[in-house]
Amino acid sequence: MNRKKSIRDTHRLVKEISLGICGNLIDITLFLACFTGGYILSSLGTSKGRVNLGPLKALLKAYPELRLKLRNALHLAKRDGFIDDNGELTIEGVEKLEEILPIFKRQPKWTGSLWLITYDVAEKRKKDRDALRRFLRGQGYGKLQESVYVAPFDPTKLVKTEIEKKQFKGEVIVSKMGIDGHIGEMTVLELIAKVYDLESISDKYIDYVDKFSVEIQPKDAPFLFLEYLAALRSDPQLPMELLPSDWPGRKALELTKQKLIPFLQKDNRFGDIVLKNINLGF
Repeated sequence: MNRKKSIRDTHRLVKEISLGICGNLIDITLFLACFTGGYILSSLGTSKGRVNLGPLKALLKAYPELRLKLRNALHLAKRDGFIDDNGELTIEGVEKLEEILPIFKRQPKWTGSLWLITYDVAEKRKKDRDALRRFLRGQGYGKLQESVYVAPFDPTKLVKTEIEKKQFKGEVIVSKMGIDGHIGEMTVLELIAKVYDLESISDKYIDYVDKFSVEIQPKDAPFLFLEYLAALRSDPQLPMELLPSDWPGRKALELTKQKLIPFLQKDNRFGDIVLKNINLGF
């Protein structure tokens, strides 16, 4: 029981450190290895070489209790083929890391319409109903009411495919609404802001942008990048036409590309590969 509690506590700490991006020690080990390369070995005392003065050392200084646990995670990552003997990520390691990183989506041109997805599923088919909800949330659709979701692009084909694939039983209706439409006293833009809680997402981007008011240190770059990824994960990445004119996500992306990415790409080809694969436009 104590061992299980220790594992749960460690997972919670990793999620806290990584702002929810990494779920376990191997995830955060791969993330750090991606941007520190072979230095991860010397920092954990598993090989001879220069002591890393970068991100991993900063992490171990803040959380010294993680040193042994990260060393064990590094051993497991090497055993499973995610990291080679030089401390570099393998192709398999890069692929695993990509699975946990949110992606910057380049949206197609917005058509000027929204779609409402409504469904009615009998209580006895609760599993079907829950599965449909997970699918709709997974697609980035916003919950308007208990059985009503809103989508910025036509979801008809995706919803139909999912229903047929899962042999879903129930009534599902997809209806189109123009930008000048209203639901009650709310305009479409007000509706979108409420459904997607744009205010809280905006606050995350503003906090991130504020970090650039001082000079960025190389050792802080990966952790600052985690802040951007955490904001990006919470962002439904709506068409620009549905966002406030001063949406801070634009500034956050600009600063990430101009001032942060150069630190992350420096002398590290795997970091470069991951950055390209999460589609930030490099």
